[in-house]
Amino acid sequence: MSETNIKTPFRNSLRAKNTFIFSVVVLLFWVLVNKVPTYELVLVGVILELLWMPMCLSLLIIPVVSYLAWKKEQYHANSLHLYSILMVILTILWVMIHNL
Repeated sequence: MSETNIKTPFRNSLRAKNTFIFSVVVLLFWVLVNKVPTYELVLVGVILELLWMPMCLSLLIIPVVSYLAWKKEQYHANSLHLYSILMVILTILWVMIHNL
């Protein structure tokens, strides 16, 4: 067996892990916004008002950044960038369904 035939296992980068964690945070934010009575509790309402615009922008930015990074990784199936994209799609569907 020559050295050129040995394949190294795929490893997710720190950027991929951070992107995935941030997409989970965005999902949790929108789930909590739809489940917690936001304006009955003053502190929760203030936090919502401060974070809703960055979270909306995150729903647009995360898929683009994740797709470009996933493309750079040659569309590897074990990449966390793929799962970040799926997580954001799930979040968008969650927000659309619960705000009908």
